[in-house]
Amino acid sequence: MFVVVAYDIADKRRLRRVMKVMENYGTRRQKSVFECELNDRLFVDLRAKISEEIDPEVDRVCYYTLCAACKKRIEGISDHEHPIPKREDYVIV
Repeated sequence: MFVVVAYDIADKRRLRRVMKVMENYGTRRQKSVFECELNDRLFVDLRAKISEEIDPEVDRVCYYTLCAACKKRIEGISDHEHPIPKREDYVIV
């Protein structure tokens, strides 16, 4: 299944831990958005690992599962990867 994961984590330490988990499961598309190609077991594993890292009182994680037909309809302006810098001290304007 194709899953887009978007998150908003309030604490920098938790944010880094969530980012590290996500890097093992998908491709970063924006600072807090990943695209993942997962089977059912991996999806369950991912959700469990993320749940261990977040504080549900203040953090938010959303999983958007796309069907095969929907995945084919994804559009973009660029066909190549745009790497996101690893630094945490930049501002997007």
